[in-house]
Amino acid sequence: MDWSLIKGKHPLSIHVAWLIIVPAVLVLSRFFRPPACAFHSLTGLPCLSCGLTRAADALLSGDFIGMLYFNPLAVLFCATLILYSFVKYLEYIFSFRIVARLNPIRARIIRLAVFVCIAANWLFLIVVER
Repeated sequence: MDWSLIKGKHPLSIHVAWLIIVPAVLVLSRFFRPPACAFHSLTGLPCLSCGLTRAADALLSGDFIGMLYFNPLAVLFCATLILYSFVKYLEYIFSFRIVARLNPIRARIIRLAVFVCIAANWLFLIVVER
């Protein structure tokens, strides 16, 4: 992997909006019940984001083990998205951009690893009968 820093001012990324959207959704989920999952209603199987609202509620309650039990991959994805948004915000403030380049083999390995994680998470949700 080849890392490089590029100097210069870049426009504020849309990812910074997640720093506002995620906490707002977590607070609003306390007052409004989310709609029923159409995928679960049609197939009887959990969708890939099944348990995400319950995981967010567990996070707000301080139950970190319960948060991971409801949907481990979705929680990891949200945490990664927040971290990525924070890095993008720092890039904007300090006028630089981090660029990572992968060779095709490593990129393929990462794609395969992501697919395996998604499949394993879905199998976990099916086994624990969401």
